[in-house]
Amino acid sequence: MGGRSDWGELRERRMGEPGAVEAYAATRVAYELGRTVRSLREERGWSQRELQGQRR
Repeated sequence: MGGRSDWGELRERRMGEPGAVEAYAATRVAYELGRTVRSLREERGWSQRELQGQRR
């Protein structure tokens, strides 16, 4: 693969595969949820352990 156009072609081919659009959408939702949780956690000054309720 030599450049951006190659990546675009590959992405286009992969997105044409069965289930790719749905998988991409699900991954996007998971990413956005994680980003929101991290942002809220950091706003409150909580560590990941504090967010989990110190389960260990």
